[in-house]
Amino acid sequence: MLVDAAVVEEFRGWATGSSADGEAEADGRVRLRVTAPSEQVLERRLAAWAREAEVIEPASLRDRLAELGAALAARYR
Repeated sequence: MLVDAAVVEEFRGWATGSSADGEAEADGRVRLRVTAPSEQVLERRLAAWAREAEVIEPASLRDRLAELGAALAARYR
């Protein structure tokens, strides 16, 4: 995951099982690794951070979040 530097501490406090992989990226975001019991759990938890965080991998989780985003957009138009 890439998380905006401004919210990294809040995100890490919320995301149990997160760990820093390295330093800040060129764009200022911080790379974190997040674990959860299942991909479905991650999807639900990470949806709340859509503005501040980007899932890098796995692709299947990126796809799930994209589908969720499309469903939300369709519902609230």
